[in-house]
Amino acid sequence: MLNNASATQSAVDAATAAINTAKSKLTVDKTALRAAVNAFGSVNASDYTAASYKAYSDAVTAGKTVLNNASATQSAVDAATAAINTAKSKLTVDKTALRAAVNAFGSVNAS
Repeated sequence: MLNNASATQSAVDAATAAINTAKSKLTVDKTALRAAVNAFGSVNASDYTAASYKAYSDAVTAGKTVLNNASATQSAVDAATAAINTAKSKLTVDKTALRAAVNAFGSVNAS
């Protein structure tokens, strides 16, 4: 239609309506993204290093933006889900207190 110089207005309107109808039937599956965002609530920040937890938190925040975007594409949803899952898999346990205890034990004099 766009390149048809002799197209009538009714033909253009019909083509536009057909495109809009098809577009309205497209669905984006946000199930995995919703689950990844919801799983964040069960993660305790104090169990992980600040840097790894911040990366995870930032990925979840970005994921929430995509989740709440009615115009989000499936590829954006998939990318946000992957980013959250990757950040979650990279959470690093905070071993600071353990290291301090081990180091303190090493300096104890066995008398």
